[in-house]
Amino acid sequence: AIKKAQINNVPIVMGSATPTVENFYRFTKNKNLNYYTLKNRFNNSKLPEIEIIDCAKEEEGTWPLSQKSIENLKKSLKNGYQSLVFVNKLGFSKFIQCKACSFSFECPNCDIKLTNFKSRKSLECYACEYKESIPSSCPECGCVDLYKGGFGTEKVLSVLKKTFPNKVIKRFDRDILKKIEDVEEILSDFSEKKIDILIGTQMISKGHNFKNVDTVIVLGSDNYLHTPDFRAHERLYQQLVQVSGRAGRFGEDASVYIQSDVKPKFFEYIVKNSFSDFFHHELDLRERLLFPPFSKVLKIEGKSKNESLVIRELLRLKNSAEESIPGIEIMGPIPEIIKKVGNKYYYYLSVKNQRLQVDSKFKGLEVRYNVDP
Repeated sequence: AIKKAQINNVPIVMGSATPTVENFYRFTKNKNLNYYTLKNRFNNSKLPEIEIIDCAKEEEGTWPLSQKSIENLKKSLKNGYQSLVFVNKLGFSKFIQCKACSFSFECPNCDIKLTNFKSRKSLECYACEYKESIPSSCPECGCVDLYKGGFGTEKVLSVLKKTFPNKVIKRFDRDILKKIEDVEEILSDFSEKKIDILIGTQMISKGHNFKNVDTVIVLGSDNYLHTPDFRAHERLYQQLVQVSGRAGRFGEDASVYIQSDVKPKFFEYIVKNSFSDFFHHELDLRERLLFPPFSKVLKIEGKSKNESLVIRELLRLKNSAEESIPGIEIMGPIPEIIKKVGNKYYYYLSVKNQRLQVDSKFKGLEVRYNVDP
């Protein structure tokens, strides 16, 4: 959109509650760009109070929900309000592992542990759609004691139904919403107060104008923090701000409770609703490490069924560039977070601040170039 506006010499208006760090920097530094902030919510509604719940010492009980989260849901229901529970994973558990020999069930095509879907009685891979029946015992040692680790929307629904048996609790995720009519039906029921608690993934985090929601519980936010990506904090910040925005939209007092085992510094900015402070903190880190917007990054992605071939070809490109371009900075080859998907291995090179003329003659290797990935 920006490029089309530039080519046609027309104005472009960008609006967001959570702009990217790069856009924030561009608009606040470039005097030719007009940057405006909205100081108040629509209709002068108050922003919700945000609290971080320390789950590091939490007992099993109603896991993955803390006792404090359960108490806040009870209070909301007692006062006639509705609640949202945000979970960033599908399924009942993220993996199944044998307690005797530690064997874990993984996809044969991908470098991924299979997700346990209790309602469908299956273990499934979210990358290639491989599935198999839930086992009754370990195929390696025959042990019947299998550990179900992690959680998803299905697990949270199970816990809340046991905790609030007389309340209407529904899921709102792509696992159960197959048609647009399904989406419209649940949203309509929630708006008409036919649903007390709605559990959802990113589908509930933005764009919805819920009138009667006074409590939002956020689970699993720590997962973002463990991602090896310089934008991990930015993405989590955006996610938390967006999902928090579903509460108290019509002037009522509202609260957001974020469960976490850790307390990174940027949580302080979320609690204080200090948008500008977070972005300046993030920009300071980016400038020290020379990441965008203070640099340009080219990601060269290679994939092949032959792992050694991917590494060899990317190394050949790296060595060639380093010999011909003095001072060039190239990292890699680095395996992707999920190294193997659909029987293909994924590796990449990361190049900073350089124009790179690349020889595209790669033998048996699919290559993609991604600028500022």
